[in-house]
Amino acid sequence: MQQGEHIYRLALELSHLDRESHQSLQLTLVQHPSETGEHVAGRLLAYLLWYEPELAFSRGICHGEEPDIWSHRQDGHVRTWIEVGLPAARRLRRARRMAEQVCVLIYGPASWQWEQLQLPRLADIDQLHVLAMAGDCVRKVATCLQRRVSGAVTVSEGRLYMDLNGRTTECEAEPLWPETMAAG
Repeated sequence: MQQGEHIYRLALELSHLDRESHQSLQLTLVQHPSETGEHVAGRLLAYLLWYEPELAFSRGICHGEEPDIWSHRQDGHVRTWIEVGLPAARRLRRARRMAEQVCVLIYGPASWQWEQLQLPRLADIDQLHVLAMAGDCVRKVATCLQRRVSGAVTVSEGRLYMDLNGRTTECEAEPLWPETMAAG
């Protein structure tokens, strides 16, 4: 562990109605010293939205060639590559060459600029899924993160209903690409 890193341990009951799945999750999130609390919260939200049992957090932002979250097939090939934030189109094109599908969760006040500038450059990529977190949801979730977090999360039609350490938050993820796609 590097000096200045924060470790979050989460015990969550996840009911993912879109995937007809209920899981008891024990997660460890490590916040790199240069990473914002909002980015950590964004990683958590992306993990929950695209949950599958094989998903894992990568080694973090200090390893630039890795996504925020990914899953691998048994043969080691990358099945799902998940980016959080406002990644460059070039990075997502490279990710798609390495993974079966690429998922992106964008958030924050510059999301509309990313949508206008980057998304058109990605229209020809198959198996690309982009969601935008509505409003200040990521910030609200970041304020709920403590060293130990317990709670419950329900995901339904791109909406997250969260109870984290007794604080309730509701978030909506708007599908941007493809537009008709719900998370999952």
